[in-house]
Amino acid sequence: HLFEQYDTQVDNHTAHIKQQIDTHFDDLIAQLMERKKKLHQQVEQWQATKQQLIEKETTSAAKYEQTFIKAQRDCQEIGVDHRLSDTQKLRSTDSIKSEVFRSHVMSNDEQFEKYGNSKLMADHINTATSLIGIEYARTFSLPELCTYG
Repeated sequence: HLFEQYDTQVDNHTAHIKQQIDTHFDDLIAQLMERKKKLHQQVEQWQATKQQLIEKETTSAAKYEQTFIKAQRDCQEIGVDHRLSDTQKLRSTDSIKSEVFRSHVMSNDEQFEKYGNSKLMADHINTATSLIGIEYARTFSLPELCTYG
């Protein structure tokens, strides 16, 4: 009789321990899922920031290009205008160059500065085109679970 009662107790205890294990791992999985959600949010925020940067850079480059294409076209038209003397042509083209320079440099236009300096432009491109990354530890302790990833 004693062993029959013990057999029932073992079955009950086994079920209880399994329930404790399930609860523990369900909690761990819930913590991991919350961490996963937060990491996804961080990646989405990075993506939104990068998309804003791309839009800003595209607009800025187009503005820069339009300004200089117009200045170049104006200078070319002056260069072929036979009604102007060489001195007048030089003064007119210098005036156009000065106006472009003054409108961008004097207004502290950072775009002009980086577009005019290949090192600044390379640094800017490298920074602007950097991609996000993530690394995972092969193992971690349970207190580190909330910061995993």
